[in-house]
Amino acid sequence: MLCIVGLSHLFQNLSVTLVKYFCLPALLYGIEVTDPSTSVLRMLNNLINRAVYRIFNVSDKDSIIADIRYFVGLHDIELLYKQRLANFVKKEDFYTPAFSATDSSF
Repeated sequence: MLCIVGLSHLFQNLSVTLVKYFCLPALLYGIEVTDPSTSVLRMLNNLINRAVYRIFNVSDKDSIIADIRYFVGLHDIELLYKQRLANFVKKEDFYTPAFSATDSSF
C-alpha cells in the first residue's frame, strides 16, 4: 500500500510540473501583447482548475482547488498576465532608443 501511495504522490508532482512548465507557457504565449478580456482570463483559469481537479481528484465545492493551486505554485492567470506584461514593457523600454532618427538636436 505504501508503494501505491508513493507512486500517486510522484504522479501528482510530475503532473503539476508538466502543467507549470509546458502547459502554462503554451497557454500564455503572446498574451502580454493581446490585452485579453476578463472572460478569456477566466476561461484560462478554468483550464488550470480542471487540470488540478483531474490531478488531485478533488471537486471545487470546498474551494480546495484554490488552496491547492496556491501551494503548488499554479497562480491565477490574471496575476501571471500582469507579470508578463510588466516584463514585456520593461524589455520594450530597454530596447527603445534614447533618440530618434528625426531628432534635430545634433
